[in-house]
Amino acid sequence: MDFRDSRAATSAGRQVDSRERGHGTLDELRYDPSSETTRPPTPEETARAGAEAAIALAEAALQETLVQRNIRRLRHRLTT
Repeated sequence: MDFRDSRAATSAGRQVDSRERGHGTLDELRYDPSSETTRPPTPEETARAGAEAAIALAEAALQETLVQRNIRRLRHRLTT
């Protein structure tokens, strides 16, 4: 399916994303918390991971140019 076919299908009311493909069965995707062998993360570990993610995003944002930032903002506005 090319771009025009997916645009036509979307305009006809059908959601089409030709990039996504199914892999495996639904049973393979199910999550059973009772089979988990590790302990859940503590609030401190979760906060630390969130802080590390925020720092990584901030560093990436500082590296992008003004043009790249404007393109990203425009794409975001077009999708919301």
